[in-house]
Amino acid sequence: IPATELVTKVAAVIKYKPKTQVLVRGDKDVPYGRVVELMSQLKSAGVPKVGLMTQPPPSSSPGA
Repeated sequence: IPATELVTKVAAVIKYKPKTQVLVRGDKDVPYGRVVELMSQLKSAGVPKVGLMTQPPPSSSPGA
C-alpha cells in the first residue's frame, strides 16, 4: 500500500476513534529512514502518538 494511502486511511480512523493505538513495524529490508518518514507523516496527519514495534532477536537457547 502506498504511504500516502496508508496515512489517509489511518487519519480517517483516528478522526472517528481518537484513542486508536497506531504501531509501525518495519521489515528488516526497509531502510530505517523510510520507517521514520512514515511515522512523521502519521504524526502530521493527526495521529497523536505513533509507536514502533520491535521483535526480540532469536535466542540460541530457551531462557537465554
